[in-house]
Amino acid sequence: MTRFDLIVFDLDGTLIDSLQDLTTAANHVRTIYTLPLLSLKEMRSFIGNGVKALMALVLPNVSVTQRQHGLQLFLEYYSTHLLDATVLYPGISTVISGCRHGTMAVLTNKQEVHSRVILKGLGIFDDFALVWGSDTMNIRKPAPDALIAMMSKLGVAPNKTVLIGDGVNDVLCAQSAGVHSIAVGYGYGEYDSLIQLHPDLFVEHPQELMEAVCFG
Repeated sequence: MTRFDLIVFDLDGTLIDSLQDLTTAANHVRTIYTLPLLSLKEMRSFIGNGVKALMALVLPNVSVTQRQHGLQLFLEYYSTHLLDATVLYPGISTVISGCRHGTMAVLTNKQEVHSRVILKGLGIFDDFALVWGSDTMNIRKPAPDALIAMMSKLGVAPNKTVLIGDGVNDVLCAQSAGVHSIAVGYGYGEYDSLIQLHPDLFVEHPQELMEAVCFG
């Protein structure tokens, strides 16, 4: 890998393990609709495309009105349970500490307000120059527009930027924006799907990111 001036992280499945809290919120909704509870394994495959796409999977066979109601229920519940079980992945705090002399940002398909609360609660919000969600520009990864705008705002060229994430949307976004991509195997994405996209680097553990993301 090269040396980077800007490191952009995905959030869920990359910096934080939020699976339990997301599953609990989803099951809160499914209970109201008298549906069977989702397992962690089932929920894991639902994460990564934003909350509206998530709700389409949580409530697959309901009307548009019911799904909108379900989305409201999910957001109301989740907003008060963001940090019940959510934690940084082991080794991530070391990565963040090791990169504090450079510029870091978060680009996630999660809502910005939830992302900010979580990062503040976990004590690393101030380490990021920008924290953008899918609602910041109303654009979700894999569309590269938000990443391109982020680089423009921070004055960093694509060849000096890397996007790190656990999902295919992260790799596709990076490739479309012309930046380097690092796929992580410890999150929620599937190994085969990630490898087929040929990211610039694939790592199995957060500790491996230290060697890969040195700033120039």
